[in-house]
Amino acid sequence: MDERATRLAELVARSRLVRLDGEDRTRHSCSARVHSYAGDGSLVCWAGDGMPRTPALAVDVERARQPVPPVLARRWGDDDPATFWPRWCAAEVVAKLTGVPMVRLAQHGPPWPTSARQAVSGDGRTVVHWVTGRLGDLV
Repeated sequence: MDERATRLAELVARSRLVRLDGEDRTRHSCSARVHSYAGDGSLVCWAGDGMPRTPALAVDVERARQPVPPVLARRWGDDDPATFWPRWCAAEVVAKLTGVPMVRLAQHGPPWPTSARQAVSGDGRTVVHWVTGRLGDLV
């Protein structure tokens, strides 16, 4: 990982995710304007205070224990929620940051090895680094 990616990983590690439910969702204000909704309606806001405005930032969240849809399990070769959902969230972040529709990324399975933490867009101009983690019952 290059120096820039290492610095970004350190900043991400020091930032925090905030989960908002119910009325709190309607009054939230993410400092970095980076948030995602889980399938249960929870809002997760990345409170990335001190994060640079560039590179672009994104977050995705899924319920960690929800079953993997059979069609995705077949395409991705993984029906274990513990391993599938972190990979799915990483792919969602790559899709958001590169402008590639998730339906294209998910069509044939994950577009990189499971151990990857960096992806390069098809045009070779966008490098995306990511980390995955847990927030209660969310990935």
